[in-house]
Amino acid sequence: MGSPLFLVLGVFVLLFSCDAATQTLNSSCPVNFTVGETKTYQFCNSLNVLGATLSYTYVVGNGSLDIAFQAAPAASGGWVAWGINPQGLAMIGTQALIAFQSSNGSTVVGTYDVESKSAPLNPSPISLSVTNKSAVYESSSGKITIFASLVLTSNQTSINQVWQVGSSVTNSTPAIHSTAPADLSSLGTLVFQSGAT
Repeated sequence: MGSPLFLVLGVFVLLFSCDAATQTLNSSCPVNFTVGETKTYQFCNSLNVLGATLSYTYVVGNGSLDIAFQAAPAASGGWVAWGINPQGLAMIGTQALIAFQSSNGSTVVGTYDVESKSAPLNPSPISLSVTNKSAVYESSSGKITIFASLVLTSNQTSINQVWQVGSSVTNSTPAIHSTAPADLSSLGTLVFQSGAT
């Protein structure tokens, strides 16, 4: 039997690892979505703030990442966003997918290169290859789900992820989000689960 010191250190390492990954495997986290067809993902993580979840399947060999990000906008008519920052754990540099309901009632998703904290955030190309992107709004829960397929470097073991919610959109331009503590801590390292195919 190990010494008490090793036991305490082991618990500390485990807690630190879970916190750093900002993810919790959760049985209530959705892995199945029905959007015309059923989409099934291998893992789902409850992210640590903003009531968001990320369902995903990652194929190590070719670097393909299929995601379903789900969160509720900060207010009716608002937006939700999820992205990857290849440069580090920060908002600036994030290659984002942002979704919202358009004026005709459809739910749209676009790509945005987050280059500044203050400049208007307009739709733009991003450095990641993204296909099959779509989004749906669920009136019963008030949540928006973003679906997309991305291509990462093969055999990648983790990514820097950033997510956010906002309260309004004008002409496809999301308004600046809140600076409450939860909004400022909505980022972390997603460590791909060892069971990834």
